[in-house]
This record gives sequence, structure tokens and C-alpha cells, in this order.
Amino acid sequence: MVNWVTLMWVIILTKNGYEIGYNNASTPGSIFASLGSDNLTWETQKPLDFGVDFSLFDNRLSGSFEYYYRNSDGLLFSVNQPYHNGGTWAGSFAVQQNVGAMTNKGIEATVTGNLIRKPEFNWNLTFNVTTVKNEITKMPVETPEIVSSPYKRAVGRSLYDFYTRTYYGVDPETGEALYLGLEDGVEFDPDNATHRLIDNGNGRVDTVTTNQNAARQSWLNKSALPPVYGSIINDFTYKNFDFRFVLTYSLGGHFYDGYYGGLVSSGPANGANLHQDLLNAWKEPGDITDVPRMDVGRTAQHGATSSRYLTKASYLNISAINVGYRIPEVYSNRIGIKRARVYASAENLFYWSAKKGFNPLGGITGPTGNSSYTHARTINFGINFGL
Repeated sequence: MVNWVTLMWVIILTKNGYEIGYNNASTPGSIFASLGSDNLTWETQKPLDFGVDFSLFDNRLSGSFEYYYRNSDGLLFSVNQPYHNGGTWAGSFAVQQNVGAMTNKGIEATVTGNLIRKPEFNWNLTFNVTTVKNEITKMPVETPEIVSSPYKRAVGRSLYDFYTRTYYGVDPETGEALYLGLEDGVEFDPDNATHRLIDNGNGRVDTVTTNQNAARQSWLNKSALPPVYGSIINDFTYKNFDFRFVLTYSLGGHFYDGYYGGLVSSGPANGANLHQDLLNAWKEPGDITDVPRMDVGRTAQHGATSSRYLTKASYLNISAINVGYRIPEVYSNRIGIKRARVYASAENLFYWSAKKGFNPLGGITGPTGNSSYTHARTINFGINFGL
């Protein structure tokens, strides 16, 4: 039989930031799970935009240029509190506070050219480009740098700058994953079996390690944010026919493909899906490959967050195609309709990316997960008409 009074108190405690189950012998007990913040406010936006529209050569060339600047202040950050404020077994409490700021700036440009203008044939080409630069301008005083691998947030850097281990490859003798450099405070030890010195062929020697916990993390000078993206639109008309196709593109930027990392795990669970790249895994001494050996005892070491899973995010996508035919009114009027047009359209027909099966559309920090839907590929047929 359910004790509704007890259940009600469990709900109240859970909803108000408490955790139950911390008993004193047989006496029930609870602790704070989190601290509230009485000073939270809305984030503020201070936008600045200015631009110009133009039309030249009897409207054969037209477009617009715009510069934008967005200053975002009062961003929410989780700020760790002193231990005298209490905490849990996992550490001190953290409180959400409005203590961050960042800027986004760039240009947006659209140019349309009426390339062919004839009585029965027209071709218009529109090119759109947008640039963006993101920069953090303020961080919490208590935590001026926040590492959330594979990112690090700090003043002067982008919110999406990668900061993690540098994957060096695979030791050809043991098949273990190698990471470049040792973290601060760790010195090379020739007697440490996880440390290596490797001649990089440029007259220098690289220090590497097989211990992911001792590997150096550093800025990779790569960002998940594409510096340039946009679209290309072609419009054609010939007599009663019309044809339009739209390409969208993104240039630059990288995604951290953690889903790929799971598919090339060196110790997958029984029945798990695997990537064919595992066929290239190290098998015996002397093998030259960038895929570590299959070893269920070293999944954490081989699959650690690193530059190994960074993939170029550039893409070209056939976003939309539309073909139509306007039925002459001499025929449509016979059945009592006007302006009749039959058409066929398709969306997201195909895309090109850096890796087969890698879909960079619709995200910034990584590809769409296996628990989410990608952009749907749709094909439609129809007729438009008036009465």
C-alpha cells in the first residue's frame, strides 16, 4: 500500500533541491542537492546593425550588405561556491549567476544578378554569405577558465574553441593510442612505461604518452563555429516552365564526432553497432595505422576525448529543387479554374561532407545524434490554382 504522506514529502524534497536517503541510522535524513540564486536576471542583448541596399544597371544587379554586432551580457554561468556554504559528496555547491558576456559580429551579404533577361527566358542567380566571429569578453571571477572537454571557455576565446588532448596516433609496436605532450607538473620519466620519445622526422623529438590522464590538454586552434556559411539560389523561367534550385553551404569549422567515437570503440558492448574503420585496427607489431588495437581493458585510454574525433564540418547541401509548369488559361478555363500550375518539389536531396555518413546539417557542436531526426528528405507533387 502506498504511503501517500511519505510520497508527498519525497516529491516536495526533490522539487526543492534536496536529496533524500542520507539517513542517520534509522532516522530519515536529507541534504541540499543545490543552492538557489536570488539575484538571477534576464540576459541582455545590445544589437547594432547597419547596412545598405543597392540596385544597378536597370535592376540587373541588386543586393544588400549588412554589418551586425551583438553584445550579450549577464550570461548564466555555474559558479562554484566556497566549501563553508556546504556541498555534496561530489564537491562544493555551484550557483547559477549572471556573470558572463560575449560578442558576435560579422557581415551578411546578398547579391542577385539577372544574368539573362529575354522575352521567353530568364535566369536569376542569388548568392548569400554570412560571416560570424564569436568572442567571450567576461568570465566569472571565481572561475576565469572553465574546461568542459572538448572546449574551454576563457576571455578572448570563442565559446566553441576546442581545448583537449592532441591525438598522436598508434604505437606500431604495442597498438596503444598515443597522445602528444604531458600535462603541467608531469615530467618525462624514461622508466615510466607510458612515456615515449618519438623522432618526428623534422630533427625534433616529440614527447608522447599512452596514459590519457597524464596527457597535455591545449588549444587546438580549431572551432566548431563555421566562419562562413550561406546559400546559392538559381531561378530559371522558360515560357510556361519555371525551375529553382537552392544550395546551402558552410565553409570551415570542425565537429567533435563523439558518435563516431562510440562506433570505433576498442571494447564495444555485445551487439553494439561498429564502424568499418575498425577493420584497420592494429593487429600485430609493425602495423602502421591510426586505429588502436581492440582491447576491452583499454577502452577509456583508446577512446579518450581528443583531436582524433574532430571532423571538418564544411558541407554542400542540395537544399531544395522546384519544377513547375503554368497551364495556359485557354485550357484551364475550360474546367473553371485560373492560374493553374503543376509542380514537383524536393528538399534535402543530397549533401557532401568530409566523411561518408557524417551529417553536419542542423548543428554547431556536433552531428545529429542517433536519438534525433536529421533533416527530412521530402518529395512533393501538386497543383496550385484559383477559382
